[in-house]
Amino acid sequence: MARKNTTRTTPEQRHATPAEQAEDLRIAEQWTPINEHWRPIDPSGDDPASSVRRLAEREAEQFADFEVIATYSRVEAIQDGVLVDVSETAKEAGFSAPVALTSAAWANTVEWDESNPEPQDETGRLWDVLTMAAHAARRAHGSSSVAFRVLRVANERPERQWAQSDLVPLRMVIGPGDTAAPVITIMEPDED
Repeated sequence: MARKNTTRTTPEQRHATPAEQAEDLRIAEQWTPINEHWRPIDPSGDDPASSVRRLAEREAEQFADFEVIATYSRVEAIQDGVLVDVSETAKEAGFSAPVALTSAAWANTVEWDESNPEPQDETGRLWDVLTMAAHAARRAHGSSSVAFRVLRVANERPERQWAQSDLVPLRMVIGPGDTAAPVITIMEPDED
């Protein structure tokens, strides 16, 4: 039975109280996405939700004695254009956590100039990225980061002639979002 996503992602809710963060973490610990459905975690194995929880705990311990000077949330990054939210299309592709691409990854693999001669569009190019990311996620086996490649036609070229396809390396990372619930970010290999 599919579990309905209960995480808060609206800008008004991005500053969750510690109790709300603990509840999101409790929910994430009890359920994990497997084969496009939410299922209970097998306590004997390592899973993405446990990895996210351990990462959040480790970061909280590491910075417990520091005063927070400024924060930059995922919602703010999406509003500023640093990240491009593709969660709706990603759900159709089988992802159960919110998905965003960095602006650099979007520009390199999805963005398309309609004046180019190849029969391409951004929707199809996004599906190419998400399909390859989904295949990479299936072989990740509990890892919080996985590299993959996508075949794409270059968007820019000096002369308006047909371009060659090339393999572009990308990296997909799952980690805690603004409320400690798992989120996925697809980026270029040199980004973090």
